[in-house]
Amino acid sequence: MVLTPFSALIENRSHRGDTVFFELTEDWLQGRTAFGGVSAALAVQAMRDVAGAERPLRGLQTSFVGPVPAGPLRVDVRVVREGKAMRQVEAALKVGEDTACLLVGSFGLARQSTIGTFAPPQPAAPAPEALRAMPYVEGVSPAFTQHVEFRWAAGDAPFAGGSARDMKVHLRLRDETIDHELLCVLLGDAAPPVAFGHFDRPTMGSSVTWALELLHCASAPSPDAWWRHDTGMVAFSAGYSHERAELWTPQGELAAFGYQIVAVFG
Repeated sequence: MVLTPFSALIENRSHRGDTVFFELTEDWLQGRTAFGGVSAALAVQAMRDVAGAERPLRGLQTSFVGPVPAGPLRVDVRVVREGKAMRQVEAALKVGEDTACLLVGSFGLARQSTIGTFAPPQPAAPAPEALRAMPYVEGVSPAFTQHVEFRWAAGDAPFAGGSARDMKVHLRLRDETIDHELLCVLLGDAAPPVAFGHFDRPTMGSSVTWALELLHCASAPSPDAWWRHDTGMVAFSAGYSHERAELWTPQGELAAFGYQIVAVFG
């Protein structure tokens, strides 16, 4: 399979009015649909194309409505409200005339505050250099994982038949440099759900909703540096896993919080 870098998906887009057009390639799929992080990152780029890119993304809410197959797709963008500091933007990712994802992005300028900056410290974990790389297995591993290198620091790998409720994974995008904000969206959804580690064989699952909150990061990581994704299963009920996550920069700064509901079919 020929791999198309994420940067190429961005460079090959076109823009007409309030709509941005993309061509999604098969190497960004997981099963029959695009991996959620790439769908969201393309939608964020479309929001910035239509509404402007001068305000940083502070929060993103995504509902995964239907499959996003390889091929042409479009993102219809609408500015819902714009104030002095905050801009709320809605995006509908469509395949043909069918809506596949609905997203709302909150873009906000920095504010002065009497409250000092605070972010939690990064919990300790084994360094990635001491851990084995997860192999890509044709026909088993999601296609998009060819673009991301993973090394497990804690918890159960997918379909290991374990019982861990928490997971720590080092990860990095292979062989390219992309915009820091889009990279946070892309990597923020790249690690598998904790629930998958509880199964002892490949099992289907699908994100239903995903929320991501981004923090300002002072440092600019090098392209080949390792990020870390820490995930915890908060609750599981009626076939749905409720999971929270933190994305950490290679310098140990908290880059983003994530929350998602995952439907599992097993």
